[in-house]
Amino acid sequence: MPAGDLDPASAAYAQRQHPLCAQLRWSRTQAVLATVLLLAAIAVAIATPRQAWIVASLAIAVLAAATVGLRLLALLLGLRRDPTLVVEPAALATLDRATLPPYVVLVPLYREPEVVPHLLSALEAIDYPRDRLDVQLLIEPDDEATRAALAGRQLPSWMRITVSPPSGPRTKPRACNGGLAAAAPGDGLLVIFDAEDRPEPDQLLKAAAAYASLPPEVVCLQCRLDHYNAQQSLATRWATIEYLAWFRLILPGLQRLGAPLPLGGTSNHFRLAALRALDGWDPFNVTEDCDLGLRIARRGWSTRMLASTTWEEAVTTVPTWVRQRSRWIKGHMQTWLVQTRCGALRAFGLRGWILMGLGTAGVMATQLVNPLAWTVLGLWLALGWSVVDASDPWSIAGLVLAAGLLLANLVLVAIALLACLVLGRRDLLPAATLTPLTWMLHSAAAWRAAWELIVRPFHWAKTRHGQAVEQAAGGRRLGAV
Repeated sequence: MPAGDLDPASAAYAQRQHPLCAQLRWSRTQAVLATVLLLAAIAVAIATPRQAWIVASLAIAVLAAATVGLRLLALLLGLRRDPTLVVEPAALATLDRATLPPYVVLVPLYREPEVVPHLLSALEAIDYPRDRLDVQLLIEPDDEATRAALAGRQLPSWMRITVSPPSGPRTKPRACNGGLAAAAPGDGLLVIFDAEDRPEPDQLLKAAAAYASLPPEVVCLQCRLDHYNAQQSLATRWATIEYLAWFRLILPGLQRLGAPLPLGGTSNHFRLAALRALDGWDPFNVTEDCDLGLRIARRGWSTRMLASTTWEEAVTTVPTWVRQRSRWIKGHMQTWLVQTRCGALRAFGLRGWILMGLGTAGVMATQLVNPLAWTVLGLWLALGWSVVDASDPWSIAGLVLAAGLLLANLVLVAIALLACLVLGRRDLLPAATLTPLTWMLHSAAAWRAAWELIVRPFHWAKTRHGQAVEQAAGGRRLGAV
């Protein structure tokens, strides 16, 4: 993006944080290395196709086993001992509200006037001293619809509208940086909520109470996310299962492993001083939460999970589900490229570097090669190639690849089923058995993300909200305000 098209804050961020900024898609070294490896792989595949097939099959099988195995290990660790911070009601009752820290609440909105009534109700339900709240509704200068919806409401004194500058990049992190800049100087806490979010009313109190007893190196508390329209469609069921496994089981397990924690896009509570020291969010990264989580770990700071839930609206259709995850995967690609060109091994240590690599590049690579591997296996069987000759390395490689892919898919189903059973969501079990379909959809999203990384790296695929039918198992409404 040309410098003249940037708002001053984003241009300054890119200059200060270079090369730890996604505005530089890849360094010259990364581009040369990727080109050399690609040409070498093509040359080897043409010159010795059988040997290339054997090596590629084994590599894909090992990669799939490692990435899926990491998730399973994290889930089992999370089940064995959940390190999530729990703030008991008695601790909240003894809080001295007169000494609670100031709290900044950032809510990015873009072309979603339909959610304004529910959003304002959810914000007004927050239990925190009003004289210590600074709720900023972040809107774009050309978003007349949302502006009109807000103009028809009488906002309380602790709630205000912050308009982003007219120049780009048009991303959520760039809007959040505007809110951070508009916050009053000094210490305090900050949280982000999305426009459709409905946090538990005492979530800010819990975060403030938790921080009061935590060491200063803990600079972020990540709350759990769930969906209030889980039963609306197959896509919403899949999204709910994904969130249940990730926020309730896998992330706590990764915390136990000491892995750098990629943040969710909402309900992460920061120490303001630390967030300012990090320069806020990368305005060019379309998964700014993952990037910020890794930058926190690079500084030697840490993130902890907090037992409080924010209810969100799950996307309701499969095409929207794919577009949303395509943006997430593109942001993970940006994050991996940024980290690997900036001394990730030195910053994270060997274990952290391996865990970071499997959690970003490993997952993305598996998603990209998954359909190619299944296609080759299909041709293998259709053309009648031998798969039973144990003396032929060609056959053995095919068997290893098939076993690795099948095992990976079975483990993914097991993770989904375990999450539903352990967390009491038996209503989602039928959708959990279809988890392999989501793996193929993730592959479609990954290829779309790879293309967009080349042609429009900073494009933000907006997810439309306000489509939810609020119901859960048994017809119980969740998150209604």
